[in-house]
Amino acid sequence: MFPRISPNYQFSDVYKPLLEEAHSFFRQDKSIDCTEFLGNYQILRNLVHIRENSHVVFLVPKGNRKIVEAVKGARKEYLSYAGQKRCRLVFLEDLLDDLLRKTGKTKLEGHFREFEHRYFPPGIRSFGGAR
Repeated sequence: MFPRISPNYQFSDVYKPLLEEAHSFFRQDKSIDCTEFLGNYQILRNLVHIRENSHVVFLVPKGNRKIVEAVKGARKEYLSYAGQKRCRLVFLEDLLDDLLRKTGKTKLEGHFREFEHRYFPPGIRSFGGAR
């Protein structure tokens, strides 16, 4: 059995250095301590990886309002303008539609259609996308 790592250790040794490295992408008027970080862990553990040469992309289904609102709220609450420009919220359905449009009648289209049918059965998609 592996020993359990304490949340304080994980924050101070793993995430705090990443947060300090990404400081220019976070609001300077907002301090993020261990309690704050762990309270918003699912989103902040990703945002600490924003860098000058990278983006953080949250790929979520449109219907998952809880995650959509959490990401939007975290962008506004924690990120500077520069950080917000490097954080993207992409809807899985929109990505799939874009891929289907761009692949046209190719072998790739068949793979994306199979993905669509497996993960978006009829009635699940709540919008008029490419079919």
